[in-house]
Amino acid sequence: MSDNLYWYTMVIEDGDKRHAYGVHFPDLPGCFSAGDTLEEAAANARDAVLLFIEDRLERGEPLPEPRPVAAWKRDRRYAGARWTWMRAYIDLDTMSGPPERINVMVRRAALARIDAAATREHKSRSAFMVEAALERACGHKTAAHENS
Repeated sequence: MSDNLYWYTMVIEDGDKRHAYGVHFPDLPGCFSAGDTLEEAAANARDAVLLFIEDRLERGEPLPEPRPVAAWKRDRRYAGARWTWMRAYIDLDTMSGPPERINVMVRRAALARIDAAATREHKSRSAFMVEAALERACGHKTAAHENS
């Protein structure tokens, strides 16, 4: 495995009929997102953390070291509210430089299956295809969540 693997704590504040689900990464100051459903919030959070990290890397700034979930649970800022705690797995080896546009030929039936799978996972076609290719090339998941 690479030395460029990070597990960042993701905190989700429950939503309801009047409030969206709020998501933030306490290890990454200013990195937050939201969504009307838990699934939407998680998908938006994935985009937010990737953009946050890409921005830091492009500016040559170091990434904060992740703290364990247990350390954040003891933090008084999280007392009294109902939180869902997760960890977001980030592999920096998959994030080198800005994205490049490529041209790929795909049969219509295969593309329909790819689009359906990407939609089920709340991902863009490009994100789904890149993740699938990297999983095959690297032999492991390139982005995942783990309950803590």
